[in-house]
Amino acid sequence: MPFSIAKLGAGFVNWLKFLFSWKGIPTWKGTLAYVIAYILAFIFPFTEKIAAPPQVSGLMIIVVLSTPGVPVGIFLDGVIWLILGIMGGALNAYVLTNLGQVLVAQGVVYFIFVYVYAWAKAVSLKYLAFTLLGIVWCISGVAGTLGNNNEPNIPFVVGTLQAYFWGIAIVLFVNLFVFPTSCEYIWKSTTVSALQHMDTLSRLLLQGYSGILTESDSQLRAELVGQLRREIDVIDQMLGGTYIEVMWSRWSLHDLTDMTKIVHGLHETVMSINSDYSSAEKARCTKDIRERFLQGSVPDLRRLSTAISVTISELCSVLGPSSLSTTKVQSEITQLDLESQQLADQAGPVSPTDDVIQAFKKRFAEEMEAHDGAVTATNSAIHVPSTAAAPASDSLPLTLRALKEYTDRWTSQQLDVVGHLLLSSGFEAKDRLLTVNAPLASIAETFSQDCTLRMPGSNIATIPYTLRLGSTSASVDSDVTEKDGDEISMVDNPADRMSGALTRMYSLLFAMNRLSAELQALHSRVLPSARSPPPKRLRIHLYERISRRAPLPGHTITVPLTEAVVAIGAQGKVKPTWNLWDWFLAAERFLRGPRNVYAFKLTLAIEFLTILAWAPVTRPWFLSYGLPLTVVTVVLLVTPTFGETYLWTLQQLGGVLGYISMLILLEIFRNVGGFAYNPYGIVCLIGVWTIPFMYIMHEVPIGFPFGLLALVFGAIYMCNVYVNVVILGAPYASPSYAAGQSLATIAVGIALGAVFQFLILRNPARRTLRKALITLLHTNRTYLSLLHAYLRALQTPEIGSTVSAGAYSAIEMELERREASIRGQIMTTSQMVGSVFGEPHWDAPFGADAASKVLEANEILLERLRDARTAMRSQPFHPHLARNFIGPLAPYRRQWNGTVRMALYLSAASLSSQTPLPADMLKVPWKFVNDMVQDALALSARMSKDDLGRAMLKTPDFSRFWFFLLAVSAATEQVQAIEEACASVYGTDEIA
Repeated sequence: MPFSIAKLGAGFVNWLKFLFSWKGIPTWKGTLAYVIAYILAFIFPFTEKIAAPPQVSGLMIIVVLSTPGVPVGIFLDGVIWLILGIMGGALNAYVLTNLGQVLVAQGVVYFIFVYVYAWAKAVSLKYLAFTLLGIVWCISGVAGTLGNNNEPNIPFVVGTLQAYFWGIAIVLFVNLFVFPTSCEYIWKSTTVSALQHMDTLSRLLLQGYSGILTESDSQLRAELVGQLRREIDVIDQMLGGTYIEVMWSRWSLHDLTDMTKIVHGLHETVMSINSDYSSAEKARCTKDIRERFLQGSVPDLRRLSTAISVTISELCSVLGPSSLSTTKVQSEITQLDLESQQLADQAGPVSPTDDVIQAFKKRFAEEMEAHDGAVTATNSAIHVPSTAAAPASDSLPLTLRALKEYTDRWTSQQLDVVGHLLLSSGFEAKDRLLTVNAPLASIAETFSQDCTLRMPGSNIATIPYTLRLGSTSASVDSDVTEKDGDEISMVDNPADRMSGALTRMYSLLFAMNRLSAELQALHSRVLPSARSPPPKRLRIHLYERISRRAPLPGHTITVPLTEAVVAIGAQGKVKPTWNLWDWFLAAERFLRGPRNVYAFKLTLAIEFLTILAWAPVTRPWFLSYGLPLTVVTVVLLVTPTFGETYLWTLQQLGGVLGYISMLILLEIFRNVGGFAYNPYGIVCLIGVWTIPFMYIMHEVPIGFPFGLLALVFGAIYMCNVYVNVVILGAPYASPSYAAGQSLATIAVGIALGAVFQFLILRNPARRTLRKALITLLHTNRTYLSLLHAYLRALQTPEIGSTVSAGAYSAIEMELERREASIRGQIMTTSQMVGSVFGEPHWDAPFGADAASKVLEANEILLERLRDARTAMRSQPFHPHLARNFIGPLAPYRRQWNGTVRMALYLSAASLSSQTPLPADMLKVPWKFVNDMVQDALALSARMSKDDLGRAMLKTPDFSRFWFFLLAVSAATEQVQAIEEACASVYGTDEIA
C-alpha cells in the first residue's frame, strides 16, 4: 500500500477522537498514574525517605505492570498477584542475601526459587507480572549481596519494598477513584449490546426465511455472527473479574452467573438458526420454505419478531438504564453499532423505544380482549424447557404473555401446515421404502470395479464402502439420490428440496420456541417481580462466591458421575491401583511435560546469566552495566515455542525506544532553569510521551510487551540518572554513556535468549501445534462417546426408564464441562497458528492454513453437538414416538457415532504419525446421513395415518428430535471438513 499523508492524518484524527471519548479513559488513567509516580520520584523529601533511593523506579514498574486502566475486578485480581510476587520475591531476596557467604548454597536455592516463578509463567501469561517481579527480586538479591562484599544488603530489600508498595498505593487510588469502571458495569453493557445484536440477527434470519435478504443484509449477518462471538467472550471475561468487586447492585454473583448461562443459551439458539439458514441456502430450499410453509404466516411471524424485539428492549432497559450509555463501554468492546449503519432502510426501529413498547402492550391487550382473554394454541404449541425455570403463565407480565402467545400462534399455524402436507402426500416420502431395512450390497457389487477408476462414458457411479453407505435400496434410483457421492446435502430436485424444507421447518419451530423460552427465563432472572426489578443492595461478590448456594427450585440433585455413567450404559472407567513405581513414572511424565521443560529451560537461561555475577572475572562488568535488568529481556524472549521468538525479539525494540527517548529528554532539559535536569519539563514531556504507549498496552494486546518495556526501561534509566545526580549528588556516568550501557544490557539479553531458543531444548511451534490438534481430536472422540451414550439412554425407553433424573443431570453437567474444556483447547490452539508462520522450514512447510481449518471445523462441530445435546435436555421421549419413529432410526445413530469417531481417530493418527490419510476414507461418501433424513421423513408421513400419530407430530418430542437430526447432519459436514484439512497436511496414500 503506497504511503499516503492523507490516510496518516485521518488515522491520527481518529486516534485523537478515540482518546477524547469514553473509550480513552483507560489510556488516560494509566498515563495519570505513571506521571504521579514520576512526580513523587522527583520530590526530594519523598525519595530521601526510600531506604535505597535509586530503587524509587519501582513506583513506575508497579504502575506499568498493574495496568490501572482496566476494570476494577480484573485490576484487583492482578494487584493480588502483584502483591504475592512482591512479598514472595522479597522473602526470596532476603534468604539469598543471607546466603551470600556460601555461593554454592546461594546458587542451589536461587535455582529453586527461579524455577517456581518460571513454572508460573509456563502455566499462563496471566502470571507474567508475578513471574517478572519474583525473578527480578531474586537476581537483585544476589547482585545486591555481591555489590556489598557478600554481606546482606537489607537497605536494598527495604527500599525496594517501599517503592513497590507506594506504587501499589498510586494505582489503587487512580483505579478506584478516577472514573472507576467495574466489571459488572461492562458485563451489563456488553450483555445489552449482545442482546440487541441477537435481536437484529434473529430479525434478519426471519426476514431471510419469509422474504429475500439483500447483499448488504447478508454481509451484516456475517458481521453480527462474528461480533456476537466476541461479545460472549467479553461477557465471560467480565464475569470472571466480578467475583472480587463490592457493588451496590440489584443482582448477586449467582444471579449474574445464571443470566450469563441463559445469554449463552440465547447465543447458541440464534447461532443454530443461523446455521440452519445457511444449510437451507446451500440446499437451495429457502424458496420452498417461504412458499410452502411461511406464505400464509408472514404477519404472525412479524408479530413474533416484534414480540422478541420488545422483550429484549425491556430487558435492555433494566440491564442498561438511561444513565448507562453503551458509548461509554471500555476498550474491551469493539464498535457495536452495525445494525444502525446498515438497517436504516428497514421498517421499524432497531431498538424499540418506551412509546413503542407501550403501544405494543396496548395492542396485545386489545387482541387478548378480542379473544376473550384466552391463550390460543397452548395445547398444541411446542414448549421447550429452558436453562432456568420460567414463571407460571398466569403470573407472566404482559410482554412475556405477548411473546408466548405469538410464539404459540405461529407454531400452531405451522404445525397445521406441516400436518396437512404430510396427510395430503405433499411430498414423495409416504410410500417410500425405508433404506435402513434394505439389504446390504454384496461384495461383488461393492468391489466389482476399481473405486478410483471410472470407464469413459459409463453411467455407473462409484460404489462406496458399506460402512458409510449402510444399505442399497432398490426403490431409490442411484442417479437421483446422489450426484458424485461426495455431497451430504440434498440434490437439486423438487422432491428433495421439499424434504429439505420440511426438515428445516421442524428445526426452525424448535429453535424459535427455544428462543422464546430462553427469553422468558432471562426475563424472570432480570425481573423477578412482574412490575419492577429487584431493589439495589450492597453485594460482596467474594462472600457470595465462597458461600454455598442454595439449590434452585426444580433442579434435581445429581448423583455421582461414575454411577451416572454406569446407569446410562456407558463403559465406566475403573480406577487402577497404583504402586510405588507407578507414582515414579507419573512423576517422570510430569517432569518431562511441556510446562516443566519450558520452566527448566527458562531457569537455565537465567541461571547462566547469573553466573556472570558469581564469576569474579565478570562480576565488575555485570554490576557496573546493570545486567540484573537483563533478566526482564530473557524472561520475555525465552518463549515456549521457537516460532514466537521473532515476535518477542521485535518487542525488545520497546526497551530500546524507552532508553533513547529518556536520553533525549535528559539532554533537552540538562542545565535548564537552574537544575541539573529540569524536573518540570521532564514530567510534562513524559506525560505526552506516555500516552501512545499506554494506548498500546490497553488497546493493542499484541503490543503489550512493547509498551511495557518502553515504560519500564525508560523509568529505570531516568530514575537512576536523576536520583544519583540531582538528589544524591553522587558521581554518575553521563546520560549518553549510561544509555549505551543500558542498550548493551538489552543486546546481552537478546543474545542469551536467542542462543537458548535456537540451540537448547528447541521446541518448534509446528510440533506443538500438531500435538495440540491431536489432543483436540482425541478429546472430541471421548466427548462423542459420552454424548452418544447419553443420547442412546434418552432415545431408548428400555434404558431411559431405569435412569434417574439425577443421573441425567450429572451426565449433562459433565458434557457441559467437557464442552467448556474443548472450547478452551480450541482458543489456546488457535493462538499457536500465528507462530508457525514465523518459523523457517527446510523441507515442506507445515499446513498452518489447514490447521486453522481443522480448528474452525472443530469449533462448529462442537456447536452442532452442543445443539444435539440441548435438544435432548435430559428428557426421555414418549414411548409411542420412541417405538415408531426414533427406534427405527437408531441404527443410523449408531453408524454415525462409529463413523465419526473413526474419522476423528484416523485424522489424529495421520497427524500423530505424520503419514498420509488413507485415500479410501476420503472417497467414501456420507450417504447414510441423507438416508437417515429421508427415512425420518417417510416415518413422519406414516405416523400421520392414525390419530395418535398425528397427535405425536405436534408434540415437543417430535420437534426436538428433528432438531437433533439436523444438528447431526450439520456436524457431519464438519467432520468431513476435518478429514479434508488433515489430508491436505500430509496428503493421502493414493498412488497417482
